[in-house]
Amino acid sequence: MRIKSSKGMALRILNSDRYIEDPYAYKGEWERYFGNDNELHMELGMGRGDFLTAMAERNPDINYIGIEKYTLVIARAAGKLEETSIRNVALIVDDIENIGMITDEESIGRIYLNFLDPWPKNRHEKRRCTSRRFLEKYSSVLKKGAQIHFKTDNEGFYEYSLAGLKQAGFEIVFHTTDLYDTIEAEGNIQSEYEKKFVKQNISIKKIIAGRI
Repeated sequence: MRIKSSKGMALRILNSDRYIEDPYAYKGEWERYFGNDNELHMELGMGRGDFLTAMAERNPDINYIGIEKYTLVIARAAGKLEETSIRNVALIVDDIENIGMITDEESIGRIYLNFLDPWPKNRHEKRRCTSRRFLEKYSSVLKKGAQIHFKTDNEGFYEYSLAGLKQAGFEIVFHTTDLYDTIEAEGNIQSEYEKKFVKQNISIKKIIAGRI
């Protein structure tokens, strides 16, 4: 991903009250930031925030944490949020590997993984967001019965993730290689990448997996 640097974009996130400079300080105390103890959902690798912003607006009784490692990308999300009255979002610049440092065990109600890099080469398998080591991290922070919602345009990544989730002990609640040919398409919120893929007539693959 090529990111255009901008001093204005950097200042945008630094000046946003949705941006959490030290997220580790809120571990186990996210109600302190949000001012309530509503359920927590997370989007990992949130990009520019189209999906997260829409989800937060639709579900004001759920608190959302968005994690993205590129500061200038998440700054765009901060800018969008500052133009709204949405308050149930926290934005974090960090690597998703550190999820266990941001939140307690069994504290998250749902994790969204939307169109993350499939890392198709075998030597990069450990970087895939649905590799065994990442699934173990998610399992530790998810509540029992909580879900992972995974979407991709990549057939190989879909098959890899489906097999990996089963092997890791997750219950496969739903899976499809063509989201828009299923009832799950009703009410579906698109990320910025999903919008592009749909315009290109690329089928969207989705998995919903529950922590047992």
